[in-house]
Parts: sequence; C-alpha cells; structure tokens
Amino acid sequence: MLSHDDRQRLEEIESLCSKNDERFARGLREGKPHSPRRYRTGLILFLGGAGPIVFFIGLVTLAPALIMVGLVACVAAGTIYSSRTLDSPPRRE
Repeated sequence: MLSHDDRQRLEEIESLCSKNDERFARGLREGKPHSPRRYRTGLILFLGGAGPIVFFIGLVTLAPALIMVGLVACVAAGTIYSSRTLDSPPRRE
C-alpha cells in the first residue's frame, strides 16, 4: 500500500501529465502509452529536410516563391525544435 503522501504525489504527476500531453496520459491509463510529444519528431525532420532542399531549388531556378517557402519551412522547423527542447525538463543521466 502507498502512503497518503505517495498517493498525493502520484495524483500530482497524473494531473501534470494530463495537462501537458493528454494523448500520452490517456495511453498510460489504457496501458498502451504513446510516445510523449517531445519525442515525436516527424514534422521537424520533414520541415528540416524539405526546407533547405526547396530553398536551394528556388535559388537555382531563381523562383522567389520557392525561396520563401524554403525559408519559412526552415524557420518553422527551428522554432518547433527549440520550443520543444527549451520546454522539456533536463535529462537525467
């Protein structure tokens, strides 16, 4: 059995998890957790990979629209990456 303080701490952790990432918390309750939001990197990888390619194609073809789309994709990838890494708690080693 858990003590009252332990149960209270677990409830605090559960409410924090639910507030930060509802999909992850719901998966934990159901026994099939999804990966936490900060580990889902598909969008960052796509924007970080496609952005520079589109940008350089725009430079080669002198297409201002492609240059802008490439720059926006690169900035979006950087912004998403930095917001996820700055907001996440430090890793324990």
